[in-house]
Amino acid sequence: ERIVQRTRALGAEPVVLILPAPVDLDSEPVPVLIDAYRNELKELADRHRLLLVDGPAVFTESSATNADFYDQVHPSVSGHRLLGDALARVLARTEQKD
Repeated sequence: ERIVQRTRALGAEPVVLILPAPVDLDSEPVPVLIDAYRNELKELADRHRLLLVDGPAVFTESSATNADFYDQVHPSVSGHRLLGDALARVLARTEQKD
């Protein structure tokens, strides 16, 4: 909430990026704690009408693999490209509405 308020006070509009993780590529469900955190981010975006990039969905739709990560947290160059392209699409859709 504070980040949204401070960002808007500076005259900018925040974007919520839900980061993917290799656990999203598993056949098992995402751990409860990770799922709860991501749901809170989605609710924050909804409450404040923020742009949202759902990284796990982007990686699933793109058939990402473990090669799209350096480790259990950080996307690789190809993973960052997937996220960057998704962000560009979200921003482009917003510009078209204006």
